[in-house]
Parts: sequence; C-alpha cells; structure tokens
Amino acid sequence: MNRRSFFQSTTTVALATQVSFSALAAATKGKSAGEMATDEDFWMTIRNEFTTDRTVINMNNGYASPAPRTVQDAMKRYLDFTNMGPYHTMVMQLDPKIERARRMIADAAGCDPEEIAITRNSSEALEIAQLGVTLKPGDEVLTTNQDYPRMLTTFRQRVRREGIKLKMISFPVPVVSMDDLYQRFEQLGDFEQAAASYEKAVKINPSNYLTWANLASAWQWGKGGMERALPAYQKAIDLAEGLRKVTPTDAELLARLGSYYASLGEKNKSLPILRQALALDPENPNVQGRVGFQGTWSG
Repeated sequence: MNRRSFFQSTTTVALATQVSFSALAAATKGKSAGEMATDEDFWMTIRNEFTTDRTVINMNNGYASPAPRTVQDAMKRYLDFTNMGPYHTMVMQLDPKIERARRMIADAAGCDPEEIAITRNSSEALEIAQLGVTLKPGDEVLTTNQDYPRMLTTFRQRVRREGIKLKMISFPVPVVSMDDLYQRFEQLGDFEQAAASYEKAVKINPSNYLTWANLASAWQWGKGGMERALPAYQKAIDLAEGLRKVTPTDAELLARLGSYYASLGEKNKSLPILRQALALDPENPNVQGRVGFQGTWSG
C-alpha cells in the first residue's frame, strides 16, 4: 500500500478531523510521486497538523514520533471522558471500541482482524514477535551491532532464560550491499558457521531465495563443494524465477539470478539476464558488482 492509496483508504476511517482526508486524497490524484514531493502547499497542510517547536528540527521520529493535532485532540477528549466516571466511561464504553478500532485497521490494511494486534509501541510489537519464535537451548540468533537496542536486550533475555546463543556481526553504515552480511562470514573463512546459520534460516522461511543462495554459496566454498551446493542453488533459482514473473524489471533480482545460473555453469542463461540487469540499472553498485564478478569468473 503506497502513501496515496493509504490516504484514499483512510477517508472513511477518519470521520471527523481538522484536515479532511478526502481533500488530501484529492490533492494526490493524477500526480506523480515527483510532483507531490515538490507540492509545497500539500506539505504545508501536513506540517500544520503537527504542533512541534518550529525552532527545533526533530531528527529522531523513530524513538518518539510527534502526534498530529487531531490525534492529540482525540487523546485529550477521551482522557476527559474517561475521568468523568472511569468504570462507566472507560470500562463499559471505551474498552469495547478497541475491537471496533481493530476491525477498522484491518479494513484499511486489507487483512483479517485476527491478524491485527494493537500494542503500545513498535518495540513491544517486535518483542512479541521475537519472544514468539520457537527456539531451543543452543539455537543461534544472528544479528548485527546495528540492531535496535531494545531488540538486542530481548534476545539477551532469551539467552539467560532459555540458553539460546546470540551472535552479532559488525555491520558498516551505510550498508555496502544486501549480501554484505554473508560476505563478512566469508571473509572470516567460517563457511561452516555460515552454512549452519542459513540451514536454520531456510527452515524458518523456506520461500526466501536469498537465503537458499547464501546457503548454496556457503556449502560450495565449505565442506561438500559444488555437489552439495547444487540443490540449494536450484532452489534459489526456482524461487527467484517465480519473483521474476511478478517483478520482471527488478535489476538486483536479475543480477542475483544471473549469478546463480553462472554458478551452475549455465552461461547461456546467465549472460542475457546479467546484461538485462545492467541495462535496467547501470549505476547500481550491487548490479555492477555481480555483473563484473561473473564476467571475470566466466571469462
């Protein structure tokens, strides 16, 4: 769901606001993202909905995002309503409306209400997911030192309580590429550790082509060689080809797919795909790197 369709879908949800969602949706109609980005009147309307101090630039919205004026007014209104008679107003009238709000959110998101959980904040939502993953003593969780601190403390809690293992990799900022995490294992020469991690990952999410490809690479350069890696490469190719039908102009997907065919020695399939990827996004360093590497490797 993009920003424009979100505004349109929430028109019926917001029945009474100071700024009309229908007016905002109408302002985006027929305009490209580039045009909307430079529409100062539109963004001034959005800006005026926030009561933030204009002498301060808040660069940390991720920690505590300011609420728009309409949300602040609603919070104050419901707080006053609650204090009129807490049991009657809060328990008898407001609490049942939480379920209605959940249904409204589900309608906006296009899913079943049972797939929506209302939490107090993003950290709590992620913690619920982290604590819900089935892990046994000795199971390993691989993350980076760039992970959000609250998420790291949650996994450390499971280390103490359940005896799982937490391993962190130093990750550069900005990220070099999506494959850089695996390459850091590779630089250490710890292919068996890399393979063990990816074996667990494909069990959790067997539909991720990147994980299968990284598992294949770890097997290829570790114990077992290409013979062991072939089925994993083929699985990665099958999944990537499925995605290719949905997003045929995804240059990075094509570059990866071409490299997988090259790893199997199928130049007749690899080279056209790599050329297409480079033509689609010639300035993309991830595409350039894969095309260059495979060109050198293939001769």
